[in-house]
Amino acid sequence: MRSWKERLEGPERFFHLAEPLAGLLGLREAEAAALLHRLADPDAWEDGPSPEVRLMPALCGPSRAGALAVFLELQPSAALQHAHLGDEDTLVLQGGFREADGAELWRGDTCSKPEGSRHALTALDGVPCIMAVVTSAPGAERE
Repeated sequence: MRSWKERLEGPERFFHLAEPLAGLLGLREAEAAALLHRLADPDAWEDGPSPEVRLMPALCGPSRAGALAVFLELQPSAALQHAHLGDEDTLVLQGGFREADGAELWRGDTCSKPEGSRHALTALDGVPCIMAVVTSAPGAERE
């Protein structure tokens, strides 16, 4: 049996989010759980646009055909600013971030941004913020 510390720090800490992640990515729950398990693998991550940001590309299911999916990890206080070429949906898996307008999103929270919008966010203090982000193809209709 795994200790409480191993369950809090290992990939199991994300498993309660498998169902919402499956919905976000258009996957079966077992496929989403496998992706969540990969988050604990340092070799699965790639360098991001700055030293404080890492990313892990992911595939979407058939219902999200043409969409781009990525997991982002932002170190505390890391900032990210960007425009949306398509509709963007986000699920926070760990930690949290603050939008430029002061809104905060935490573990389990979701947000959607429409195509053409811009926003800036900053990871909150504490643990790194990990989120799943799906961007639809430009011009695609929302379900």
